[in-house]
Amino acid sequence: MGTERGKRKLVASDGYTYRINRQNQGTEWRCSIRNKFTACPVIIRQQGESLNELHQKHLHAAKQGVLTALRVKVVHDLFA
Repeated sequence: MGTERGKRKLVASDGYTYRINRQNQGTEWRCSIRNKFTACPVIIRQQGESLNELHQKHLHAAKQGVLTALRVKVVHDLFA
């Protein structure tokens, strides 16, 4: 599952989703909840297979069922 603009999206098993913020030596993922009401500050840094969340808390609840929705979409896309 990607963003509405076709970018890659990281989906965590706890229901939070992230979009790519930067790619330098590693990849930096920012929480995808950023609009005029909420600008969630959580950033995850990825070095290879290692993911490290910075010391900040989400300003919103996780979306329940986002991982299941992703699995359904992937299966649907495979057979479409």
